[in-house]
Amino acid sequence: MILLIPFLIAFFGSLISGLYDLKTTEIPDYVPNFMILFGIGYYFLIGILTHNFYYFEKSLEFGFLSYFFGFFLFVFGQWGEGDARLLAGISFLLPFHPFFQTYFPFPLIFVFNLFLVGTVYMLIYAFVFSLLRSKKIFSIFKNEIKKRKKILTSFFVLIFIFLSSISYFLSILLGIRFSFDFVFLSIFSSLSIILLYLIFLFSKTVEKFGFIKRISVKKLKEGDVLLENKIWIGLTKKEIEKLKKSGKKFVYIKEGVRFGLAFFLALIFSIYFPEIFFFINYIF
Repeated sequence: MILLIPFLIAFFGSLISGLYDLKTTEIPDYVPNFMILFGIGYYFLIGILTHNFYYFEKSLEFGFLSYFFGFFLFVFGQWGEGDARLLAGISFLLPFHPFFQTYFPFPLIFVFNLFLVGTVYMLIYAFVFSLLRSKKIFSIFKNEIKKRKKILTSFFVLIFIFLSSISYFLSILLGIRFSFDFVFLSIFSSLSIILLYLIFLFSKTVEKFGFIKRISVKKLKEGDVLLENKIWIGLTKKEIEKLKKSGKKFVYIKEGVRFGLAFFLALIFSIYFPEIFFFINYIF
């Protein structure tokens, strides 16, 4: 069970990082850094003891690939630096599934599940955030829907007609009797598209009216991210002092989804359902 100890480190490391991120909006650097160093050191030691450096090589390979991928998202303002390091830490620790063999490399499975689980996590987070901290978002969202009521209705009708027409012509080409099932499928698909749009609209509403706020320079704290920052880097003590001396009274800061806990949830999901990746890949 070579991978058992790395799995436990990844399990508790991602859990601690996620909980700390929920509390402070930051992932502590020392946790993913420890995960990375432990993974490299552990597999190097295994290589020396077994005279086989296969695990060590794969740890380095997947670890650095994951870090570069996470750093790419960080540079484009989608992730924080802590998220990139945490992804790398898990990949350095778990180049393979800790309990059984999988068709795809485990880090690839984990990244896929991270976005799958992360999407659901972000929606739940945005909803709970709106419910607990800024209930006005729901009224704003309701007004946004009212503004688009006619457009949404027209859009639904057009999608339904389009899908129904395609279903009808396909049934003729394939020699299948056109039935109510096709109509039901068209209605369901049209509603699903509208629902996806509403989810997107809700997330943009939360981002605009919930995650961005005007704050007094005096109340700034280390780690706050200025709205104009394209890269997700928090303010340092020196930068806060500089802003206070600049004469500015107010600044706009942004707060994104505290995504750290999604890594822990995706890890658990990947351990129990690693073949989800293979199943979806097979379908498409």
